[in-house]
Amino acid sequence: MAMTNEQVEEKLISVEVKVSKILDIIAGNNLNKDDKGLTGKVNEHGDRLSTLEKWKDRLIYTVIGMGVPASVGVLEILRKIFNKN
Repeated sequence: MAMTNEQVEEKLISVEVKVSKILDIIAGNNLNKDDKGLTGKVNEHGDRLSTLEKWKDRLIYTVIGMGVPASVGVLEILRKIFNKN
């Protein structure tokens, strides 16, 4: 079952169109500057993730910073309660 030249050309054109569509999905469409494709979305989500990680770190330091004085205050209250008896 040999293929003719026309059939081979049609198959190659079909493959070329499919590869072009896959490239548009991955890298984004060249004609639409707002379309960043999958790679752009991955980079965007990476930036958002790093922002969230920085926020989480600041929150942890704040909680630890607030926890130390609060624990000292609770300790002083407990000392006053137990020293009265």
